[in-house]
Amino acid sequence: MTDSEVSFKCVASLGEALKLSKGKVVFVEQGGSSISNFNHPKEATYVFGSDYGELPYSDIEIDSVLPLHSDIAAGIVLYHRYQQWH
Repeated sequence: MTDSEVSFKCVASLGEALKLSKGKVVFVEQGGSSISNFNHPKEATYVFGSDYGELPYSDIEIDSVLPLHSDIAAGIVLYHRYQQWH
């Protein structure tokens, strides 16, 4: 896989995600640091919480007045990552 390729996998549990992780694991959930201040690692596995704030920890929070669905949050985070690395 090259730097411009992204691999997506849906997993049933956090434990499964951690076993498959490559590089730093980045948790995206309510209550993390602002995405505008986040520096994305070169190699990372992103774990997105559900719409209900169920992850035990968060590295990134998206600055938003309203709650976001996890699919919208994923798009925002991956676009932000793309902007930093290209």
